[in-house]
Amino acid sequence: MHTIVEELAAPLINSFCESGAADLVTDYARPLVVAVLNQMMGCPPEIGARITAGMAARFDTVHTAEAMTQLRTALTELIELKRDRPGDDATSRLLAHPHGLDHAEVLAQLMTFYGAGGEAQPNLITNTLLLMMTDERFGGGLLGGSLSTRDALDEVLFHDPPMANFCTTYPRTPILVGQTWLPAHQPVLISLAAANTDPTVTAGDLTGNRSHLAWSAGPHACPARSTGPWPHYRSPSARPRRCLAPIRHRGHGGDREFPGGPPTHHPRPHPPPDRARRCTNRLPP
Repeated sequence: MHTIVEELAAPLINSFCESGAADLVTDYARPLVVAVLNQMMGCPPEIGARITAGMAARFDTVHTAEAMTQLRTALTELIELKRDRPGDDATSRLLAHPHGLDHAEVLAQLMTFYGAGGEAQPNLITNTLLLMMTDERFGGGLLGGSLSTRDALDEVLFHDPPMANFCTTYPRTPILVGQTWLPAHQPVLISLAAANTDPTVTAGDLTGNRSHLAWSAGPHACPARSTGPWPHYRSPSARPRRCLAPIRHRGHGGDREFPGGPPTHHPRPHPPPDRARRCTNRLPP
């Protein structure tokens, strides 16, 4: 996975190294995640683009009926393609599973893969890069080459998780939470972002503390907690140190730049993986 991420990240980074500016969401995080997902699923770019557009429309609640039709159609094309031409990918493995999954079951699994992967991961990558480039605690380490990307990821997962409100539960019986009764059989939306705001838990230095609830908890917690962060670790780390000026994050709060002005380093293209060992700018593994 590390090699795949680096191979797909390099041309994206090179595209804005030359211009010196980029929208982190549209120019890097989202196309990188989509490309990685497509490769994992064995999905051609044209089908993947329609899957991504349909999934994004569902999350944005824009024309959801049309979006669901587009999504199902594209996923069905992917399933049929893999039935005819199986490969070393997740879709082919689902189709070849000994349990004999039918079309609806395979489609549901693919929808989950793209839904969980296509929305949360770009948010996590973007929020982590934004923190690394704008927070003074990380800025010095970033320019000096000593920054821990994992520490930045953990901080984002504590304070700005990629899916702030997502987990829904239905109490089997009335439950008293604080001073509020939650009725039985009514949906309760759990905020992962709010779960980490208790000052008795999050006060002080959180470096190395990975007790955040961004992966949820209990029997339905993310099963990939031990391996989940590493593709994201490679995504922010894949950027060359000298390709930092003056990248901006264009979000709801407007443009945000480096504190005190952009670094003086001049952008240089990121080498392809087969030349990485000859490049002194490559981050250590």
